[in-house]
Amino acid sequence: MALWMLRGGRAGERERRMVEEAVVSVGWQELPDLSALKDRDALDAEYRRVYPESRETRIASHVNQLLDFVSTAAEGDLVVMPLSSRPAVAVAEIAGDYAYRPDLGGGMAHVRPVKWLRSGLSRDYLPSSLLEAFESYATFFRVEVEEAEPLLRNLAADPSTAQPVAAPAPPARAPRGPRGHDVAREARDQIVDALGRKFRGRELPRFVQALLQAQGFLTRREEDSERHCVLLAGGGALGFGVPRTCVTIVTSDRPAGAEDVDALKERMTSLDADHGLLVSWSGFGEAAHSETRDSFFRLRLWGPEELLGAFLCGYEALPEELRAQVPLKRVWALASRR
Repeated sequence: MALWMLRGGRAGERERRMVEEAVVSVGWQELPDLSALKDRDALDAEYRRVYPESRETRIASHVNQLLDFVSTAAEGDLVVMPLSSRPAVAVAEIAGDYAYRPDLGGGMAHVRPVKWLRSGLSRDYLPSSLLEAFESYATFFRVEVEEAEPLLRNLAADPSTAQPVAAPAPPARAPRGPRGHDVAREARDQIVDALGRKFRGRELPRFVQALLQAQGFLTRREEDSERHCVLLAGGGALGFGVPRTCVTIVTSDRPAGAEDVDALKERMTSLDADHGLLVSWSGFGEAAHSETRDSFFRLRLWGPEELLGAFLCGYEALPEELRAQVPLKRVWALASRR
């Protein structure tokens, strides 16, 4: 049987829901039901219709991944999902055909039913060749590592019988931990996970407001709706300086789309704002990226990575109460010699 690798979202936002719902999902929420589109030409045409601004290289990559997910992956194949919250993987066996499930929420419309065999298998037991495969940016792809499928199947059945795999010598380009982990990347992943647990959903506006204030903005919370919260941010002590920024924060679990960008643009016009910032912990659909592509000097998108960057850069200026919720400490490491 084949082994496939799956990512649970840019910041792992789908991982928990996939385990709870006994499915695997690949995102691309804007695409309709793909049940009848199981050949490359049909998928290619539908992808181009939904994402008309995509580059050719992106189209080819995404269509290949969708075709593999919808048609190529077979019942009985294994799926391995690296977890963003800890150095572990989840392992599942595909249990049925593709299904369209928009009822499952953001990023979960396109699914395959699975049986989860293990939801937290330590990476310590995985060979370096398999760990290297996890570095791919693709959402769903076949893992071509010899003996990886039977190894994972055995470990999922009984991890206590396994012996930790000796890691290769760490590469010179980055400091790594004793088992080949990228220490810096793991630390960032752990911080993102902690921020998500504390501040996603209805707590996200408070977090964003604190980040902007740490950057020197005077802010005011304007309005809340079921899906959005709106902030105003102005420079200077009184908030009269530039840039005058309108911030729309998506508080639901669904990735932001073109309609959220349009709502932000309307508020920018009505509030006479110079710039707009759209914030979504669940990331952004391709349509949202397309809508902002021609507005480089006016609009910005903040997902988990951008929020993490603002959090780390302004950490010392954040309120003590907020820093106490996600406490950090500095760690010095020897820089690699070149």
